[in-house]
Amino acid sequence: MADVINKSWTLGDLVKKHPGLLPVLGDAGLPVNGCSMPAEDTLEQIALTQGWTEEQLEALVQDANKRIAENVTLKGKNGLMNVSQNAITKIKELMQKQERTDSGLRLSVSPGGCAGFSYGLMFAKESVPGDEVIELGGVKFFVDGNHLTMLQGLEIDYIDGLQGAGFKITNPNAKSSCACGSSFR
Repeated sequence: MADVINKSWTLGDLVKKHPGLLPVLGDAGLPVNGCSMPAEDTLEQIALTQGWTEEQLEALVQDANKRIAENVTLKGKNGLMNVSQNAITKIKELMQKQERTDSGLRLSVSPGGCAGFSYGLMFAKESVPGDEVIELGGVKFFVDGNHLTMLQGLEIDYIDGLQGAGFKITNPNAKSSCACGSSFR
């Protein structure tokens, strides 16, 4: 079960555990972007500083917990990868739009990018020899078997907010990654 947040959570803890909530908090008017983000402050402290009422804060916490419950993460076999429901929904939407409903999604790793390796996501009709095939939420993911150790525990989410929209990949095996999140080492 996902962590249930409350007003005593620090912004830093919330960002670590539920980065997809940042656009929700920002849209609600909390200062959650940039270097001046008060990571050590609790949601209550931040809301009170902004002049919020207790009722407004409670409504935001309830909305955030509702979104967490709706965005259940689907886990692949052997813990290889986790994909949020938001990402599954967006992938299916793109497949439909591009008339690729008979395809799956190839997740690849290739040398390049500012940090050393780059992720690739592209539609593919079928797996190739050596692929690990994982089906999550009705979407087939094809992963090259040679990249399994680099991708163990990978998380894919789709975030849509004021700062833009896109797939967010979090890799627990990465020693570092670039600011844009599309390459790692």
